[in-house]
Amino acid sequence: MSVSLQTHGAVLFRNRGLILAGVACLALALAHPSYESLAFAFLPLSIGVFLRSWAFVYLGTTGRTRNPSGPKLRTVGGPYRWLAHPVYASNVVIACALLCAASPGFYRSVFFLGLVIALYCVLGIRESLQWSGREGTRGERLLSMPELARSERSTWVQLAAFLFVLLLKV
Repeated sequence: MSVSLQTHGAVLFRNRGLILAGVACLALALAHPSYESLAFAFLPLSIGVFLRSWAFVYLGTTGRTRNPSGPKLRTVGGPYRWLAHPVYASNVVIACALLCAASPGFYRSVFFLGLVIALYCVLGIRESLQWSGREGTRGERLLSMPELARSERSTWVQLAAFLFVLLLKV
């Protein structure tokens, strides 16, 4: 039985939130944070959140979907000039920062980060295959800061909840 990147990638895409929530819950259950680990994670977390926000300003609300079919046009403006998948790259940076903050142990952190990287690699390859031959857009209608804040509110709540639980464990 062969593994189809399109069908299995679509299943991963639709369930990425549940998969990542499971990884986050395991990391929290095994966490041994300290004030130093939280402070060390601040800079990479800030960089990841900035890159994610910048990417969504250009991507717009089309990136906030559970539909695995992909957008009609490929975004090529903003951070998409340099990275094919800046949202995925920023999510990996954020995951790395949160694992540093949680400090579940070196080998566990490497394992969790490996899962996150593998997930986003599969999703990125799948999306790149979807985009082949599609016309690019520079993101003609950029999101305003209030629109960005509204579209990303679940992300901010999840980050805040994760960090709050870590603070309770310090």
